[in-house]
Amino acid sequence: MSNTAVARRYAQALVDLCDEANNHTAARGDFDRIAQVCADVPEALTLLANPTVPEADREKLLADILTRCKVEGHVANFTKLLLERGRFDALGDIHARFSELLDARTGRVVAHVTSATPLADAKLAEIKAM
Repeated sequence: MSNTAVARRYAQALVDLCDEANNHTAARGDFDRIAQVCADVPEALTLLANPTVPEADREKLLADILTRCKVEGHVANFTKLLLERGRFDALGDIHARFSELLDARTGRVVAHVTSATPLADAKLAEIKAM
């Protein structure tokens, strides 16, 4: 199965869990932090996705990441499942698809603002709050 199909299935499953628990915002923050760690430290993702690394070592690394990111609950269990099923290599794709699905579900729209002059902090805060 391609990473695109894997990403779609796993992302949809996590969105469904978020719907059941009504914790979209918390789950987004948790998953964003994990994805950011893996983007900032690609060696961590490489180790987590490598089946030749002993399972106990990969589990310990993931536990350390979850602890440092203060991630618990559905997202922690979800990432453990990815590790167990050998799907950690698709984490980036799953995160991107999860964000898209969650944005659609919650009505969030991403916008890019261009200004001819620098915006004052108050105006910038107002725009972000929209």
